[in-house]
Amino acid sequence: MPITIDMRSRTALPNRLAATLGLTLILGFVPATWAQAPPAYMNLITGRTSSTNTQVAEQNVLALNVAMFAYYDRALASYHRNLLAQHPVILALFSGAGGDVTLYRPGMAPVRAPSVPIVYQLLKSVSHSSMALFQIVGPYLDNPGDQ
Repeated sequence: MPITIDMRSRTALPNRLAATLGLTLILGFVPATWAQAPPAYMNLITGRTSSTNTQVAEQNVLALNVAMFAYYDRALASYHRNLLAQHPVILALFSGAGGDVTLYRPGMAPVRAPSVPIVYQLLKSVSHSSMALFQIVGPYLDNPGDQ
């Protein structure tokens, strides 16, 4: 199939380029003094503010602090990925029901430990209750008159 070129589109491109270049040159030579300052009521929008060097420095330090969180997040993700790729990790999240224990091994699926039996939860509750009782009563043992 032969390729046909429309002659009108072929001549239109140089004309557009010439017009764009001419307009750019004309506007490029317009003096900047022709620009007018905005009226006073526009200050609400333009918001001219004055800042001291100290204020600018403080804002720059605070902005750097905010920007660092993204770097910390990326570094943490990289560290997490590298650690799990090279070392086994046991993650234990404790709760009143015994918690959740998961083993992460490099290149393998995580292994989750079964929940502890109810007898463990009961024994743990009894031991914690005796420790809590001592924490509540202990400060008053040396003062029997304080009921």
